[in-house]
Amino acid sequence: MKKSYDSHSSYHFYNMGSRPLEFPVCVNKSVVIPAGTTGVKIAFGQSSLTYTDPATGKVKNMNVYLYRGKLYHAC
Repeated sequence: MKKSYDSHSSYHFYNMGSRPLEFPVCVNKSVVIPAGTTGVKIAFGQSSLTYTDPATGKVKNMNVYLYRGKLYHAC
């Protein structure tokens, strides 16, 4: 018997549903999910990647976005 494994199970996503994104999601200065997109799931601050918040100077974990079956790590 083969066990199925959900590769996204380690994240606790918030389903945005029909609520559109307020800001675009950018990776390496290119937009991967445009603003106004619906059906996006977000795991806030659960990425293993970090960034330095320019406003506070603190190091924070990035968000994880799930859209159309692909994961994106972005701020």
